[in-house]
Amino acid sequence: MTTDHRWTITVRDALDGALHHTFRHLPAGLPDPGDLFGWDDLARILTDHQLEAPRLQLARHGALVPPATYTRPVTLRPGVVHHQLRPHLLNSELDNGATLALDAVDHCHHRLRRVAHHLEAAFATGVLVTAYASRTPAPGFNRHTDQTDVLVLQLDGSKHWEIHPPTGGAEPTTNATEIVLTPGDVLYLPRGWWHAVTAHAGPSLHLTCALTPHTVLDLLQWLATQPVGAPLRADLPAPRQALPDLVPLLKDPEVVARYRAAQDKALHARPAIDLPTPDERYDKFTQVALVPSRSRLVRHDDGETALHADGDTWPTVPPKRLPVLTALLGQRDTTIGDLAAATGLSVAQVAADVRHLVRHGLAATR
Repeated sequence: MTTDHRWTITVRDALDGALHHTFRHLPAGLPDPGDLFGWDDLARILTDHQLEAPRLQLARHGALVPPATYTRPVTLRPGVVHHQLRPHLLNSELDNGATLALDAVDHCHHRLRRVAHHLEAAFATGVLVTAYASRTPAPGFNRHTDQTDVLVLQLDGSKHWEIHPPTGGAEPTTNATEIVLTPGDVLYLPRGWWHAVTAHAGPSLHLTCALTPHTVLDLLQWLATQPVGAPLRADLPAPRQALPDLVPLLKDPEVVARYRAAQDKALHARPAIDLPTPDERYDKFTQVALVPSRSRLVRHDDGETALHADGDTWPTVPPKRLPVLTALLGQRDTTIGDLAAATGLSVAQVAADVRHLVRHGLAATR
């Protein structure tokens, strides 16, 4: 299943040598695309959620379709107005060549939530999933570049891609590489690569998973906030020794690791609200999933263990919680029974620890 973390590891390994450098087409790289997300899932989200521009947009031939042409204002209560989708007008725009784009769809669909979670763990960065839906071959957006690397997952129909390498900002003049994605195909495209996309024939539904970039500039900006980054905060004209003082820092093999750890700590998880009642029963078959994708335990010299997760820090993790938390960090998706087997604790002891994690938003059960 695509929601299994092993799929994201397979994709990451398949991009070896291409990551951040060149595009790569992975035919049939997505198992069971129809089981991941489909037209009914998209329709349910549009029905059940209050979605406003710019999160939800329609575009045709490179221009955004004014929301007033497919929504109407509805007063929920005095002073609170929501722009409600009008189904017949939305369908009319799609029939007339518009492409629907829905950002952060991973925040309102449970399977996509897990895919994004596992991608964040595999690629060590934040992920934003956008759904694109069209019914005609008309292009929604003009040829453009993105500011992030993207993984494209073709779910239904087919899409024709014209791809050019980076040009430094100028419009490309060389011949494009042309690819047709069919259901189950995966396309990796580094940031800065030009692309133009049209439906190949009939309706098309695909996802783009944007991978937050980490650049040298990001590293320097983070370093400037650290005590050792004082040379970066020197007034201009900088003292003669300021820039040479930076060289040892940038050559420090631990500096990128420390930067990555700081980014992991700051990454906010997609909220998974679970409201366990005091008498709710967990058994060995209860499924448990870790909510933050880039959480980590940090052991200090004083013997205390801290947890960095969801943009926050739990400075002291009680020793009795460590076995279950450590096992969960290693497995991410598991059951209470498997955690009990891994830790040597009873099901009741593991259930108590899981309930504690759920109440703190660190784990979710189902």
